[in-house]
Amino acid sequence: MVRKIVVLINWTSLSALDFVVFMTNVVLKLTGNLTFPDLPVSLVVAQAAIDRLNAAYPLRKNGAKEKQEYEDAEATLDEIAHQYAEYVNFIAKGVAATIIAGGFVPSSGITNPAVVPDGTGPVSLKPVMGGLLHLSVGTVTGADSYVYVIYLAPGGAAITVIGKCLIIDPNVVKTIIITDGNKRETIQGLTPGMHVFVQALAQNSAGKSPLSPMMDCFII
Repeated sequence: MVRKIVVLINWTSLSALDFVVFMTNVVLKLTGNLTFPDLPVSLVVAQAAIDRLNAAYPLRKNGAKEKQEYEDAEATLDEIAHQYAEYVNFIAKGVAATIIAGGFVPSSGITNPAVVPDGTGPVSLKPVMGGLLHLSVGTVTGADSYVYVIYLAPGGAAITVIGKCLIIDPNVVKTIIITDGNKRETIQGLTPGMHVFVQALAQNSAGKSPLSPMMDCFII
C-alpha cells in the first residue's frame, strides 16, 4: 500500500544530545520561514526547551532531582517536536520538499498500514513527598502517544479492583485522564494518604491499545 509522504518521526532513536542537535536544526529551518507562519509552539519556547535539555543532560546522574529534571526536559522537548511535526505535515500536504524545509525527514516508498499498538505494560508509579506522583511507561513499538487514566480515592473510599476494572463510587472517587501523549507525566497537589489507581494505553492512527494492568499507590 502506497502511503502519502509524511514527516518521518525519527528522533526517538536519537541520544539526548543528538536530539538537541536535531531540534536546533528544526528551529533554524523554521526561523523566518514564511511557509510555516503559525507555529503551534513559539520558536522562543522551543529554543528554551532545547537549552533546558542540553543543560540537564550532563547533570542527570547527580541525584534524583537532577535525573527527574533531565526526564522532564526530554519529555517537554519531545512534545514540542511532535507538535512541530504534525504542523509541518499539515502544511506540506505530502510534498517532500516542504517537509525538508521544516527541518524534518520525509518518508517515502511503500509501507504497511499502521496497526493498533500493543499495551504499555504496568505503569511505574513514584510518589514523592509533598503530594507529587511521577508516572511512566516503557516505549511501545508503533505508538505515537500515550494516555493515562487516574482514579483518586480519598482515605477510606471503597474501591474494588477486578482484573483491569474498578468498582467505584463516582460521587467520591475523582477520575483524571491525561492526554498529553507523553510517556512520563507528573501530577502535583495530591493529598497525602490518598489512594491512587492508574492505567495507561498506547495509541496511533490505527487505534488504541487495551488498558494496562491496574497499579496503585498511596500519596505521601
